[in-house]
Amino acid sequence: MTVPQEEFASRTFPAGAAGPKGPPLLTVAAMLPPRLLTQVRHALAGEREVLAADSWHELERLIRKTALRAVIIDPEANGVVDSAAVVRLLTRYPSLPIIAYVTLGPATFSGIAQLSRLGLEHVILHRFDDSVDRVRRTIDSVGSDPLVRLVVEALRPSLSLLPLPLAVSVQQMFEEPRRFMTALDLSAASGLPTVRMYQSFAQADLTSPKNLLIAARALRAFSYLRDPGYSVNDVSLKLGYFQPRILGNHALKVFGLKPARARRRMSEAEAIDRVLAFVRGPEARAI
Repeated sequence: MTVPQEEFASRTFPAGAAGPKGPPLLTVAAMLPPRLLTQVRHALAGEREVLAADSWHELERLIRKTALRAVIIDPEANGVVDSAAVVRLLTRYPSLPIIAYVTLGPATFSGIAQLSRLGLEHVILHRFDDSVDRVRRTIDSVGSDPLVRLVVEALRPSLSLLPLPLAVSVQQMFEEPRRFMTALDLSAASGLPTVRMYQSFAQADLTSPKNLLIAARALRAFSYLRDPGYSVNDVSLKLGYFQPRILGNHALKVFGLKPARARRRMSEAEAIDRVLAFVRGPEARAI
């Protein structure tokens, strides 16, 4: 069963939402005092894993090595507003959503105001606007990759030809490729038999499930590498590759460039065009 394009647009899950039989959602990293960390874990219980960092150094290690939906910090976690540490994160990882979760006080207010001028966009105030719903909504609203949104939107006519559970799972795969290791994971997420999944892609003139996963991973790798804080090895680990050379081979297949060259030479628009050509080009007829 396929659905009209407008119905697919209205029924797909938003970025980060759980689809039918979908994989677990991405992790959140937090550097917070115990009372705020407990509140975050309570708000996200059963929906997201929360990894706690004890220091700015540990937090940055988690950022470099783990696929994260967002980072939640208290800039005053060590007793004083550490503007330099926050600015370092904003500068080195500009595409990573960073949320400040603070207890309001004179020093905190001044520090947050300064950080807002330097690029901090998202703030939650303890005991004022940190209800469970507010914390969840904030995290869900900040974590969507703009390049993924553009690719999914461009693929919407093709996705609308797929059974709805499969279309939703493909969207999830582009949003969270680390959770899909093989084409069988896509079949499991959608609840469709493998044979029917391949037939559905052929009917929609899309490439094979394996190539779609390669494209999703290459696109996310390019997104990560836009940030100066990540090395190619970091991105390889974040995406679950056993060896960086496999990421290199996938980037070469999709972009015609190895990751380090793509980082330096390819614009975001070019990356999107090459991903779309790869999933809709000659490969789509060689399933």
